[in-house]
Amino acid sequence: MSTSDEIDEFLEEIESELERKWLEYYEANRVWIVASGLYKVDSYSDKKFSISREFILGVITALEPRLTKLLPYLVKVNADRDTLISKLGLNLDPESMLVQRELEILRSKQAEVVPLLPESTEQNSNSDPDTEYLNQIRQDMNSQHPPS
Repeated sequence: MSTSDEIDEFLEEIESELERKWLEYYEANRVWIVASGLYKVDSYSDKKFSISREFILGVITALEPRLTKLLPYLVKVNADRDTLISKLGLNLDPESMLVQRELEILRSKQAEVVPLLPESTEQNSNSDPDTEYLNQIRQDMNSQHPPS
C-alpha cells in the first residue's frame, strides 16, 4: 500500500469525526466567528457562504492533533486550499448544517410527544362521559361522607 493510499484511508476514517468536531467548534464560537467576518454569506457567487480555508485548517489541526504531522504533506501535494478542505470533508456550510441538525432534533422531539390524557382502559360505547363524571363525583363524596 502506498503512502498516498494510507493517507486517503486515514482521511476516510476520520472524515465524519472532523466534520463533527468542526461543527461543534463552530457552534460554540459562532457569535464571534460571524461578528469578526470569518463567516460571510456570498450572494454574488455560486457559494452561499465562505470561511477562510486557512482558519478552518488551523482550527481542525488543533482539534485533531493527528493532522498536525499530515497537514504539511497534504499542503505540499494539494496546494489548492479548496481541494484540501474538500478532501477533509469540510466543504460544508456550518450554518446550514446546524439548522438542519436543529430541525432533526425538533422532529425527533415531536415524534416523542405523549398524549396529555391517558386512554381509557374501559371502552364502553354506550356510556356518557358526563354521566360517568357525575357518578364519580357522587362516589367520591359518598366515600368521604357516608350516610349516617
